[in-house]
Amino acid sequence: MHDESPRANQKLMEHIANGCSIKEIVESLSISEVTVKQYVKMARDKLQATNRAHAVATMFRLGIL
Repeated sequence: MHDESPRANQKLMEHIANGCSIKEIVESLSISEVTVKQYVKMARDKLQATNRAHAVATMFRLGIL
């Protein structure tokens, strides 16, 4: 996201945790699809997660979500 604040990042991950599609996140947060995909990839890499579901599970386990 252009706004790299922890709150903005958390909001995006909450959308993912709620099962929102990339398109739904784009529409809800008014950001580009590329931005959403880049952030999701960065979050997955940071969490060493293999996919979005794994990233969300890891974030719950760590108390981030």
